[in-house]
Amino acid sequence: MRTLRVLAALAVISVLAGAVLLAGCGSGGGGGGGMKTYANSDYKFSITYDGGKLSQGSSATTGSGAGATPVFKVGFADKSSADDQGIAVDGLLVQVYKLQREVKPEEVPGLKSVFEGLIPQLQAGLGSGAKMGQLTSAEVNALPGFRIEYTFLGSDGTVKSITYFLIKGQYEYELTAQAREKTWPNLEAIFTSAIDSFKVSD
Repeated sequence: MRTLRVLAALAVISVLAGAVLLAGCGSGGGGGGGMKTYANSDYKFSITYDGGKLSQGSSATTGSGAGATPVFKVGFADKSSADDQGIAVDGLLVQVYKLQREVKPEEVPGLKSVFEGLIPQLQAGLGSGAKMGQLTSAEVNALPGFRIEYTFLGSDGTVKSITYFLIKGQYEYELTAQAREKTWPNLEAIFTSAIDSFKVSD
C-alpha cells in the first residue's frame, strides 16, 4: 500500500502540467460543430464534448511506467483562446496514470489524506497568486475519486481550474478543465457536460 500511496501522491503533482495544459493542443485534432465522442480503446475511456466549441488536440502515448508521468494524454481546446504563442488557455485535458497495482473502489476514500497533503506543493507550483479550494470526494459515472477547484494567474489574467482524480483498477484518470476567469461562464456548462460524460468500460 505504501508504494501505491506514493504513486497516487505523485500523480497529484502532475496537475502542474495542467496549469499549461493545452500547449499540446494548439495543433491537430478535428474541430467542427455538434457533439463528438472521443474513445480510447487502450485505456477504455470515452468522453463526449462540444465539437462546435472545443477542438481535439493531438493525443500522445507517453510511456508505460507508473508514477508522475502519464501513460496517455489528450486535450480539447478552445482555439479562440490561444495566446500569442499559439497556446490555447481554455480547454479540457485528460491524462491517464498507471498505478503499480489494482485499487479497489473501497480503498479510494483512504487515499484522500495523501492528496490533501500535496495541495500546498501544488499551490506553490502554480505561483504566489494561486488560490486553492478544498479537496472533496467525487464520483463520475461510478468512478470514485476526488476533485479540487483552484485559480492561478496566467498571462491574460486569472485562470480558473477544476481537476478530477478518478481511479479504476490499475489506472488513475485525471480530468482538468480550465479557462480564463472572463471566459469561464461561457465554458462552464460545456466542461460540466464533458466531464459528466466521461466513462471507463470494464
